[in-house]
Amino acid sequence: MTKITGEIEYRHGKISAELGEPMLILDAVRIHGLVLNNSCGGKGSCGGCAVNLLAGTYTQADGREFTVEADQPVRVFACKTRIVRGPFRISVPRRSLVETGERVVADFVTKEYTGFDPTVRRFQLTLPMASLEDTRSDFEHIAEILRDKHQIELIGSSLSAIRQLPRVTRSHRKITVTVAWMNQRWELLMAEPDSHFAIEPYFGLAVDIGTTTVAMSLVDMISGKIVDTATCYNQQIQKADDVASRIIHASTSEGIEQLRALIVHQTLNPLIQTLCRQQHIEPAKILRMVVSSNTVMWNLLLGIDPTSIGAVPFEPTCRNPQSYRARELEIGIFPDAPIDVVPSISAYVGGDIVSDIEASHMTQTSEPSLLIDIGTNGEIAIRDETKMLVTACAAGPAFEGLRISHGMRASIGAIERITITDQGQCEYKTIGKAKPVGICGSGLIDFLAEGFRKELIAPSGRFNKDLLGKNQRIRLMNGTGQTLEYVIADRSETEESTGDITVTEKDIETLVQAKGAIFAAIRILLKRLERSINDIGKIYLAGGFAKYIDIHNAITLGLLPDIEVDRYVIIGNGSLAGAHIGLIDRRAWNAFEKIVDSPQVVELNLDPDFQDEFTFAMFLPNYQKELFPSIAKQ
Repeated sequence: MTKITGEIEYRHGKISAELGEPMLILDAVRIHGLVLNNSCGGKGSCGGCAVNLLAGTYTQADGREFTVEADQPVRVFACKTRIVRGPFRISVPRRSLVETGERVVADFVTKEYTGFDPTVRRFQLTLPMASLEDTRSDFEHIAEILRDKHQIELIGSSLSAIRQLPRVTRSHRKITVTVAWMNQRWELLMAEPDSHFAIEPYFGLAVDIGTTTVAMSLVDMISGKIVDTATCYNQQIQKADDVASRIIHASTSEGIEQLRALIVHQTLNPLIQTLCRQQHIEPAKILRMVVSSNTVMWNLLLGIDPTSIGAVPFEPTCRNPQSYRARELEIGIFPDAPIDVVPSISAYVGGDIVSDIEASHMTQTSEPSLLIDIGTNGEIAIRDETKMLVTACAAGPAFEGLRISHGMRASIGAIERITITDQGQCEYKTIGKAKPVGICGSGLIDFLAEGFRKELIAPSGRFNKDLLGKNQRIRLMNGTGQTLEYVIADRSETEESTGDITVTEKDIETLVQAKGAIFAAIRILLKRLERSINDIGKIYLAGGFAKYIDIHNAITLGLLPDIEVDRYVIIGNGSLAGAHIGLIDRRAWNAFEKIVDSPQVVELNLDPDFQDEFTFAMFLPNYQKELFPSIAKQ
């Protein structure tokens, strides 16, 4: 078959492309090293993979073939359009591209964690000389010394460690043994001649697997300190970039294996290699990995079918997986290294919020507290001295810039800060001080709050029609119809081929729905706990969302409760913090299990008040104005 040749243009230059057969533009771009936004999983509904065709012959989803003429570019969805003949030219707009310049929050801010009881330990032992009088085995001698001198009750061993013993103990009576806490017992992981112990450190990995991004910390298991951290995108976004579309993709055995391979071989193992290269260590020196993630992500890591999570009654296959060996999961570290997963509370309240709860120390205070972790799925926990309640709500990906006309993730060129002047004009700041390409979540929150504050946007979420013709930034979409939009940046200011960057009334509606779901969920938990927001001592904000938003603005639009800003505590990446704690303190696993078993899960769709609270929250800041007294005074 004749090869199909062409060029793919993007902001860093041009890529010469060669295809062996006709294929979807989405796949053609991917095999040449570029990943497009694809939140709908290839259904053609999100618009995130839009590209411009400059030359070539293509077919659409209905099979219709068309040829792009010179100087007549065609805009299409890459997931629905197939390249059939060259030479082709495709231009990828920046906002359609998932780039490594996007922000991935890897740091966390928690109270100093004082516990240190590592889950992997090394000991120098001197074994007694073998004799006819003492017929005990080498393993029994090791177990006795560990019990008597180090209070380690050794129960089992990996097969490879047992196989090592004859070679090591026949020539060395002074040895170094490595033991690991695995499935609630100590097991022998490795036996070496004693000389190895003094000169070679050993490591563990703490990993946060998010739906979109992955953060991995290399930890010195002797000191418990983080040595280095690396981040990248969860390469499952090549197939689908939200939880719901990933569950759909995993509905077949082939789909599950595709997603498992993407997280293991194209995400985790390359990150491991990066960390090892940066720190000049061998992957075999990494003796444990702890993973914190939502329930669907760890199901896919383990190759478990997650489809039951996506259908009523939303029941996961299991909530508390066992420890597994690295070799079983094809993780590129010491083959017998235990791989642990922070357990989940329910199908949609995952190990990531269990980690958030433990990292925040909210269970260790007597005052009532609230925790909010807002990603694509809004997870919320509330507790007082009597009980804890947890829930999850479908906030959707709007705060990540998806399903918004000119929304995007937080990457170079994203508008991250917006201020509206008293004259109704817009001032903005972009990430990297680049020309604007779109608007990320923090910028969208700023716009809604500023627009409401300056009376450009009514409490209903509609633009003030009286300003049409008076403020040049407010205009009718496409010059006709009844729907208004606001021009954040016109095409003269934006990146080439971006055009005007606007926020439409439909965008506002999508954002208000997202904030409404979250605030309504908070209200339901407060009611269930029989508390008012004024009873809450601290509100913990977890995840990257918390790191970059303006809390005042989030309160103004009705996303967060109206309390003093100094009662908010930003903990950052609590999921990664929980994985780190689970790595360096064996007792944390008892805490995780207690957290998993203690809350009452509140199903919002079964709560009789949720729909009313959601309806009230569909206003800015809320139909119940008394809930936002500080906003009423502005």
